[in-house]
Amino acid sequence: MINSEQLQKAFVKACNYLESNKEMVNSLNVFPVPDGDTGTNMTLTIKSAIKNLENSSVNTCADVTKAVSDGALMGARGNSGVILSQILRGFYLGSKDAKFLDTKIIADCFVNAYKVAYKSVIKPTEGTILTVIREMGEFAQENFEKFDDEIEFIKAILNVGFESLNRTPDILPILKEAQVVDAGGRGLMCLLEGAIGDEVVKIEKSSYEFNKPARIEHLKAQKDEDIKFGYCTEFMVTSDSEEYTVLRDKLSSIGDSLIVVKGDNIIKVHVHTNHPGQAIEWALEFGPLHDLKIDNMRRQHNHLHHSDKEVLDAQKKEEAIKKEHKKYGFISISTGSGIAEIFKSMAVDEIIEGGQTMNPSTEDILKAVDKINADDIFIFPNNSNIILVSEQAAKMSDKNLHVIKTKQIPEAFCALINFNSTLSVSENIENMANSLENIKVGQITYSLRDTEIDGVKIKKDDFMGLLGGKIIVSQKNIKDTFDKLVSNLVDEDSSIISVYYGEDVKKEDAQKLVDDLSKKYEDVEVELVYGGQPLYYYLISVE
Repeated sequence: MINSEQLQKAFVKACNYLESNKEMVNSLNVFPVPDGDTGTNMTLTIKSAIKNLENSSVNTCADVTKAVSDGALMGARGNSGVILSQILRGFYLGSKDAKFLDTKIIADCFVNAYKVAYKSVIKPTEGTILTVIREMGEFAQENFEKFDDEIEFIKAILNVGFESLNRTPDILPILKEAQVVDAGGRGLMCLLEGAIGDEVVKIEKSSYEFNKPARIEHLKAQKDEDIKFGYCTEFMVTSDSEEYTVLRDKLSSIGDSLIVVKGDNIIKVHVHTNHPGQAIEWALEFGPLHDLKIDNMRRQHNHLHHSDKEVLDAQKKEEAIKKEHKKYGFISISTGSGIAEIFKSMAVDEIIEGGQTMNPSTEDILKAVDKINADDIFIFPNNSNIILVSEQAAKMSDKNLHVIKTKQIPEAFCALINFNSTLSVSENIENMANSLENIKVGQITYSLRDTEIDGVKIKKDDFMGLLGGKIIVSQKNIKDTFDKLVSNLVDEDSSIISVYYGEDVKKEDAQKLVDDLSKKYEDVEVELVYGGQPLYYYLISVE
């Protein structure tokens, strides 16, 4: 029998083995989207599981699988990571109350693993990790009585897993086209290989190379536009509600690769969608959110299009820039291609994608800091929710990192304009902070439901104008919203109005609003700039 100590060591070895092979797993990733992160996401998930295991008091095998299951759910990343967390939850359900693992309980673990995993996915796709875990579970259920030795039984299950993995390209055409096996399935087999450790597992010769990267020609043939839903959206909802299937049904209407699973007081959500804001709004009806992550999969996929030479050239260029020492460096949190270009033109070294609903982590900021070789580095959070994270990064960094408490992107533009390289750090901090007092920023977005906030009645699909984070106007017509918001921004001291239009706005529509604005405020300079920001139709700054 396998005891709790042996099982703990097996999970740790599994984690370490996948960690060492995650890039290989990433290179196989072509389904559901070719974003090259399956190995990374599965590794982050199992590392979270091990961290929880290390912090838990365990005496039985059931204690071990419970700790691993809970930790995996809390740290699950990506489609593959969430499915892995459900496989591990199935292992826990199969071993409930077990002090030791015998062949019967091991079979129950594998059977529950595939059943829970399939249940977590609305539209299970065969030829993936789901097929691999199911075929192992079915073999285990049918054959556990034939084995007296648990390790020999597990080795036999693994052989079935590799045979199943070998067949995945024959089931899922996109894998055959790319000449690879399923990345998620390969990641799962890495975990099981690692758990066995030095034990020899007989692997039948494969017509596909398990570790062979997807053909570059295949990845280049895939276009960003081929990715139907562009944002991989993940979060956790603190909720006791058992009606989480209502949330799942709503989310299914705006995306795919949907997984909504329930843990103890937690609902874990993963969905690919073009409307992350809508997904978040629906989830908030069930409880507060945390561990929110939104990734632009088209951008991730675009990085995979580069040839080896292009990647090498980019790495050399980045290293050269990193080695170049300078007095001052700049980091800005930004969202929108147009906004990013403006920051680049203002000599900002590193731009971290993020903002409303997409708050970067302290780790994200520290990674950007590490790329800059400067005596002093200034960071512009551009969102009130990111200021504390930036300040935490400043405390953790070995470099001189200074946080300018910008809450809106135009505030960062204003601060950068007032930066003077001939002045000291303290003088620049004071000047930039003072400059923020001379700028007002408004935003226009839309409402997802009927509500009333600060005395403003808002109807679903109304346009909303925000000033200082508060909704001050709500109208059915975007022009009326725009005009009323601007009137609250402009006063007799105003000299410049800058209008940044978002990714969902046509230039001609924005130009018409600006033309009308110029006629109304003849003594004020009005400029129109493409921001490309999501969620907000317009950002309007007045100085």
